[in-house]
Amino acid sequence: MKRPSRFIIVDDSTIHDSSDDADRSRSRKRQRKQKVPPSPTMPGTFERKAMSEPRASLRPDYDGTVILIHDPKYYFEDDPGADCFIRVEKILFKVHSNLLFMSKLMERRITGRAEPTTSQDPLELFGVSVTEFRALMWARYANEDDAEGQPRALEDLERLLSLATVTKNFEFDRLHDWTIDSMHRAFSSNSSLVDSCSSAVFTRVIEIATQYKATVLLEAVVSKWCDRVRRKDSPAVPAIIAADEHKLEKLVGVAYYALLLEAIEQAPTPTADSPLRILADPKLSSKQIIRLLSGHLALVNFSERYRRRAPKLECAESCSAGAHKGCMLVWNERWQATAGSRRVLALCSTDVLSLVAEMSDKLSGDEGLSEGVTEASAMHFVLDHLVQAVTVFSFVFAANAALNVDSLRILGPQGINLWKLERAQAAKGARADSDFEARWFEQPLDHFSKESNHTFLQRYWVNDRHYVPGSRGPVIVLDGGETSGEDRLTYLDTGIVEILTKATGGLGLVLEHRYYGNSIPVDNFTTDSLRWLDNEQAAADSANFMSSIRFEGIDEDLTAPNTPWIYYGGSYAGARAAHMKILYPELTYGSIASSAVTHAAITNWEYMEVIRRAADSKCSGDLQQSITTIDDTLDMPFFRGLLKGLFGLQDLEHDDDFVSLLSSPLGAWQSKVWGPFDSTTFDDFCTALTKPLGNSSTVAQLPFGSPSRMVSVTDDFKVDFVILNYANYIKEQYVSKCTENKTVEECFGTYDDSQYQVTTLDQEWRLWQFQVCTQWGYFTTAPPDQNQPRIISRRLTLEYLSKICKQAYPPGKYFTVPRLPNITAVNALGDFDIAADRLAFIDGEVDPWRPDTPHSQFYAKDRPDTILRPFKLIPGAVHHWDEWGLPNIGDEPPEIQKIHEETIDFVTAWLEDFKAPGNN
Repeated sequence: MKRPSRFIIVDDSTIHDSSDDADRSRSRKRQRKQKVPPSPTMPGTFERKAMSEPRASLRPDYDGTVILIHDPKYYFEDDPGADCFIRVEKILFKVHSNLLFMSKLMERRITGRAEPTTSQDPLELFGVSVTEFRALMWARYANEDDAEGQPRALEDLERLLSLATVTKNFEFDRLHDWTIDSMHRAFSSNSSLVDSCSSAVFTRVIEIATQYKATVLLEAVVSKWCDRVRRKDSPAVPAIIAADEHKLEKLVGVAYYALLLEAIEQAPTPTADSPLRILADPKLSSKQIIRLLSGHLALVNFSERYRRRAPKLECAESCSAGAHKGCMLVWNERWQATAGSRRVLALCSTDVLSLVAEMSDKLSGDEGLSEGVTEASAMHFVLDHLVQAVTVFSFVFAANAALNVDSLRILGPQGINLWKLERAQAAKGARADSDFEARWFEQPLDHFSKESNHTFLQRYWVNDRHYVPGSRGPVIVLDGGETSGEDRLTYLDTGIVEILTKATGGLGLVLEHRYYGNSIPVDNFTTDSLRWLDNEQAAADSANFMSSIRFEGIDEDLTAPNTPWIYYGGSYAGARAAHMKILYPELTYGSIASSAVTHAAITNWEYMEVIRRAADSKCSGDLQQSITTIDDTLDMPFFRGLLKGLFGLQDLEHDDDFVSLLSSPLGAWQSKVWGPFDSTTFDDFCTALTKPLGNSSTVAQLPFGSPSRMVSVTDDFKVDFVILNYANYIKEQYVSKCTENKTVEECFGTYDDSQYQVTTLDQEWRLWQFQVCTQWGYFTTAPPDQNQPRIISRRLTLEYLSKICKQAYPPGKYFTVPRLPNITAVNALGDFDIAADRLAFIDGEVDPWRPDTPHSQFYAKDRPDTILRPFKLIPGAVHHWDEWGLPNIGDEPPEIQKIHEETIDFVTAWLEDFKAPGNN
């Protein structure tokens, strides 16, 4: 009886019948190998003639416990020249060792053995898959014809992807370069191959190009993927995921834009009772969904502004000012006519590219425009520029927000280092187009010196959409605070100023703070030049503006005190709003102080304490344990270098600089907002910090420092996996920004005074830091009680954080920065107890700045909430959440809708009681 066959699956493509073994015992003719010169196409290739196809078989390995499978193609059993046995996973290869000597690493591995390899004692390779090693063998055995023109098909490209990894890992440098070049040629010229690529292939090529810094290949594949997404030949979601992960700005803009248009096309038609509902893809993270919604809002706002107002037309060199004014009249007239056409109005508000293209097409053929405007080339430049820029701007600004002033405020000298790195990473992008034109008001440089006649121009913007002529106000002024006024235009457009002017028929404006943005009164930022940057001068600016301004296009006199002015500010500007009510009550009819830091403090350890208490308990607890362990480890000289090396900071000399950088992610807490304005950066940090290795949730539940949680750095040095996660996050988010031509010490060290003494006007960090050093303080130290739980290092002392004041501001001829800031100048205006009629305080429950406001949970007394003296705390809110707003209040979260409605109520109640001084 014939025994039954036994079939064994050898790999994905081979089925071996063990019953055939007996029939294969006959000898085979040995084949001779032949070397050929290296191919010009692929470096160091090898050709074999008339080679019999190797067979797959089963053999026990050296210890008899694992069955090794002979590779069906690269186990040359009958070739005596194949003298090297290599094991990869459970596959055994028998190949020619000289083909591997192209890599010095492989040559050392092979020749360094005490005994030659055998089938029982092969060279075992780790860190490489069978697929990758087969790709390497293909490359080493391929002849010139096989290598020429690679890749020809998708399977060739996939093999090259495997080859790129294995050649890099095993130091086949020439072969690796050939592999990258071959893929670049394919994405540059082989359109049929590119069109056959799936999103997974695009993603893998991007991963390879990013990992090995193949910039040319990366640019080519991003360009092709953008084209595919634009044509709807590739889905947008995988492109978004890859673009966000690898920070590919071009692909970010295209992919988000395409997905948004697709989602709107598929959304149910909105009605008066049912607003537009965009269904988000479940594969997107919450951060990506927020960015999508934020982009939708930005694009809709852009479309509305774009339709309402013609872009600025620059005057050509050959054109006189008078002629240009005539051109502008025609240009604006034809623009409005085109924007009001049926085809333009029918376009989706989000599809700004179609809007711009339609406007460009219509205006290009507009006879009235061509006859009345001589600067046609300038007009087309404006349109072309918008077409190129508009796809990306709405999403890139959300994805790559620069380090803000609040981060500078809490991180001290390390914050300045990060500000510089952010600045070096990317040129500052153009700000989004605004519906509001900048206007200028002349201010004296020194309000309190009769000897000085120097003046400067203070910038401001006006929202007159809802102003009712003859109503005599109110005027709602938003203080620009410690940043460019352009950063506050959102609040003028859809935020608190728009909300209040719409409810009251008033006039809204943003007033830029002296020294910030373009309201710069000096030629440099030396210590002497900054001496007019203080609380008193800035308040006098506002008072002078309110009592003297004449608004263009409005014939009425809207100056204070004959018109009610409501002064609004958030954070530092919130304190200024409160101070204006105290310093100039006759001009400031009412003030709304949001997250107002009316208490100046030398140390501000409470900032981090709020975050410690409010953050996710698992994240906060792991962070506390990590910081304690890090502090203790830094006390041990033997392990200090190993710990810093784990974070990529082994060359950072000072331990306080090291722990200062580790506190950097915590500033993202105050960037948490609501709805489309939210930032998930802090939540992403917590996710990265607490993610267990291997996704083992069981291990994550064990106490910090448990043996199962420990990861060996060396035989003697082990850390909890959370510290390893922490180190990886710092390396990826911060250390990676340190450019190749700078050392870690140059990037993150803070003891070189010279790096803080550049005083040119582009060193914007010097402005708020000067105010910190002279009047406000807020040095974010560790808690004074060393036994108190903490999420920042005990090495963050007042001495360390305040040394920047001496480093950056050496004594001038006319002014010297005090040893410690004169916080009495601020606190004398009321501190925690500051109060007045028609002075409202609005704060967030978990705002890290709350300890410095009248709502301080540590130091302030509670007080009643009344119409005349509103005192409101937003549940779950962080920093000046009420300043943000949506065009329709009904679309806002309940707690935001509530605070906006209450604000409208008390402001309208205040206005009912207003009487001009002459009518009293």
